Amino acid sequence: MRLVSLKIYKKKNGETIRNIGFNERGLSLICDLESEENRAYGSSIGKTALIRCIDVCLGAKSTSVLYKSNTLGVNESFKDYLFDNQVSLVLTCKDNEKTIVLERHLFDNKEYIDKEEFSDLNLYCQKLKEIFFPNAPLTVTFRQMIPLFVRIDIEEPVKYLDNFTKNQQYNLVYSYFLNLYSNSQEFSLRDEMKLKQKELNKLQLKYKIKTEKEFVSLIRNKEEIAKAKGRAVRETDYVGSYASSEMENAALIDDLDNLTEELNSKKCKLRYLEKAIQAETDKLFEIDEDLLKDLYDDARQVFSDLKKSFGEFCEFHNEMCKLRINRFINEKNSVSKEIGELEMQVRSAREKFCKDFVEYKVSVDNKENSLFETYFSCKKEYEESKLDLEHYIELKRSISDIKSELSKIKEKKETNKENIIEFSEIFKEKTGKLLGNSYSINYEPKSDKMMLTLKGPMGNPGTGDGKVLSYSLNATFFEFFVKKSLNMPLFTIQDRMENVEIVKLDRIIKDVRNSSIQYIVPILSDRIDRLGVEEKEIILKLSKNDKLFKF
Repeated sequence: MRLVSLKIYKKKNGETIRNIGFNERGLSLICDLESEENRAYGSSIGKTALIRCIDVCLGAKSTSVLYKSNTLGVNESFKDYLFDNQVSLVLTCKDNEKTIVLERHLFDNKEYIDKEEFSDLNLYCQKLKEIFFPNAPLTVTFRQMIPLFVRIDIEEPVKYLDNFTKNQQYNLVYSYFLNLYSNSQEFSLRDEMKLKQKELNKLQLKYKIKTEKEFVSLIRNKEEIAKAKGRAVRETDYVGSYASSEMENAALIDDLDNLTEELNSKKCKLRYLEKAIQAETDKLFEIDEDLLKDLYDDARQVFSDLKKSFGEFCEFHNEMCKLRINRFINEKNSVSKEIGELEMQVRSAREKFCKDFVEYKVSVDNKENSLFETYFSCKKEYEESKLDLEHYIELKRSISDIKSELSKIKEKKETNKENIIEFSEIFKEKTGKLLGNSYSINYEPKSDKMMLTLKGPMGNPGTGDGKVLSYSLNATFFEFFVKKSLNMPLFTIQDRMENVEIVKLDRIIKDVRNSSIQYIVPILSDRIDRLGVEEKEIILKLSKNDKLFKF
């Protein structure tokens, strides 16, 4: 995979701001006309911004790197320019004869591959991974791989990502780049084994045992103790001594039931009397005088000497109603009194039953609990221990299975060591030529350690030599990719090469010219003449009056 061009344009009106072509092989330099103008953020002309644009097209998390500085904050006027004009980037790549077009908007963060829009950045990067790194491990992301080839901020040659990236992630990446056997499950298997071993150790400490045999013996002993406590419960008569109390409580329940039944009967009778009183009262005020008059007239025909007047007849009717009402009221008062007495008897019976029953239950429970608590405690301890034993056996089986899988992985890894040897020889030769001192590759196949480390002269390399080492590592990879016919990026991008000694930078340039590497790097104009750079190797010249975005 090589880079063909980077187009910067205003989507708002279609105006092209820049259309920069990269040399297919060798140097693609971005330089300034006045080097002093590129040394402060406020007067930046865009050399670093150009390679950041490439990184944005290659899935960098945020487009804000173009207008935001950790030291000076946000360049608000430049940010407004990008958003107001809807500035967008188009990076064209080529893989053999196939062209791939990547587009990313700086104003709304939308992403496109060959004009296909992606709903979010993760899906965009997932597709880029399929294009740039086919068959790479599933557990490694595109943004954990591509920064090896786009070196902007990180100085360290081997650990080219942030400080939070774990060794196992680097190891998966390097296994892929070096065409080594790689099993993405290896690291998860090792992590799983550590967790299971930790659980196993906790159980051994909890029960003070070292072997499965000791654990089984311990469980059997707990089972026998629980069975003995169970027999003690079944063989103990804790009810007999409380038989008389139980009979008394039964008699109390009978009395309480009888009193309650009688009370309910009296309350029913009271409701009947109240209805009867109401009915007779209604008769006093709802007299049908026409009906009474008819009755009265019939009586006079039968009894011609009837001496009572119609008014006296009506009064007689009312008197009879009042007599019945008085009789019902007297009976109601008598029933109400009986109800009151019964309620007192019921309340007293309930209090006595509750008091006697509670005393009875407490006495029984105290004796019962003293036996059952011991039994259930032993039984519970046995059952929990038995479950722990089952878990212990399962952990041991699982750890054994994991070790077997890891052993198979190790056997397969041994068959690919020749690639490491070959890679290390290329790197040793490359560093000797570029630095004057050879560095070698240390290979450590253990997953919890860094797979690749560099070994060279005493002491840590300075910033300049670190940059040379980074280039050497990348150049070694490229040569290795070509030899093995691996489908990988054949470009590398570096920034801040000002600290590299001119003689070593000259060696890098000569090495690039003699290889198939596509090397994209900003460079200060005062170094151009000293390095013998050809005009065709400069793809863009920027100045204070001609900045990258022409802003």
